[in-house]
Amino acid sequence: QRSRSMVHRTPPHCRSRRSNHKKHKRLIRFKHWLGLILGALAAFFGVCMSAPSVWSTRLLSYPAVAVSEWPWIPIGLGITAITLSRKGRRVGGWLGLIGVLAGLRPLWQLAPTLRRNAAAMREGLGADFDTPLSADNSNSAADSASRSTHRPLDFRGHLRQRRATFAGVRVQNDVLFQQIDGRDLRADIYQPDDTHSSAPHPAVIAIHGGSWRGGDKGEFYIAHNRWLAQQGYVVVDIQYRLSPEFLWPAQLIDVKTAIRWLRAHADQYAVDPDRIVLLGRSAGAHLALVAAFTPNDPAYPPSNDLPQRDDVQGVIAIYAPTDLSLLQESAVISLSYWMGSTFAHKPDVYLNASPMYVVTLDAPPVLLAHGGADNIVTPENSARMYRRLRDLGIPAVLLYYPWSRHGFDFSLSGLGGQMLQHDTDRFLAWLTQRQIKKEIT
Repeated sequence: QRSRSMVHRTPPHCRSRRSNHKKHKRLIRFKHWLGLILGALAAFFGVCMSAPSVWSTRLLSYPAVAVSEWPWIPIGLGITAITLSRKGRRVGGWLGLIGVLAGLRPLWQLAPTLRRNAAAMREGLGADFDTPLSADNSNSAADSASRSTHRPLDFRGHLRQRRATFAGVRVQNDVLFQQIDGRDLRADIYQPDDTHSSAPHPAVIAIHGGSWRGGDKGEFYIAHNRWLAQQGYVVVDIQYRLSPEFLWPAQLIDVKTAIRWLRAHADQYAVDPDRIVLLGRSAGAHLALVAAFTPNDPAYPPSNDLPQRDDVQGVIAIYAPTDLSLLQESAVISLSYWMGSTFAHKPDVYLNASPMYVVTLDAPPVLLAHGGADNIVTPENSARMYRRLRDLGIPAVLLYYPWSRHGFDFSLSGLGGQMLQHDTDRFLAWLTQRQIKKEIT
């Protein structure tokens, strides 16, 4: 019996080899499933980037915007999936390849986009638009903006500058600038922390988006406001009344009220009242354009008794709806409860609220920016506005980012965000220096 039991007993080295073999099979199976999951994610993000019309819902639009501006996400996921799928089943690898190819597309478009936008800046503002003023005629804020502008896509330098935006800036939150219809309208004010300088600063009034029915000051763009304040600008990020409780033109009147209020408090916040620029995104860009194109218009009386004027010296409009008759085709519901009716019933109201049809020869310079993959406000809105401004002889620039979607500038570290901020800094510096040259002459 003893000898028989010894015959049927498995030697220790055989048991160890069998155990290692099972572990190896489990590892291969784990790599297969991990590669499949990562490959599926890479392919999903790749489709988000390549087919913007498919992902039109708000929930799916967020990852689509993120991966369009950070294409190394699907690239990294795809390469990892390909690596894990080199042996055995290769489905994960093929899915990962879809993500890699989609992620490489915006990187392939970077160089021509940089060249095209640089040419657009020179064409709209002049070949010497970024030449700094002489020392005798300089302004501290304008010089600061000209010198500190970061290079686009300089990631290491950009990260250093991002860290610096949280220093050297004073912020006052929830400053009341208007009480109307039982609503307190407030603003966040970002100021350069240069207590040793007594020179007034140019100001930027930031107007949030949200389809005229949502959104609030701050949100995704606090870092952008701090960045501009560090460059020497006073940034006033405002609220306005929202639809459907308040119909058009309540939102426009609130923007004009904010302009008048800032001029009335220019000394308090060290603002130059003759150097005010509007910056808006989406619905806020629409309001910025209409406000700039209708200065001191009696059709839009201010909601307070401030005697100050409401003209501005420039506009930055990012993915702006400029023709409401064009926008209503894809946003009939939101426009109807903001405008009070549909375009078919009140076309004159829509046209009078469209920047395309209210711009005049006295309009200030305009910087337009749009993403080519924007399926919420189509790029044709900015293209039409640009052609109209050029026909009227108004200085205008159209920046175009073929891979970008609606809201692409939500992060200063994304591809489009960095490139847009680079040209925004230069446009603001040009506006400031342009005003100084007028005063000199």
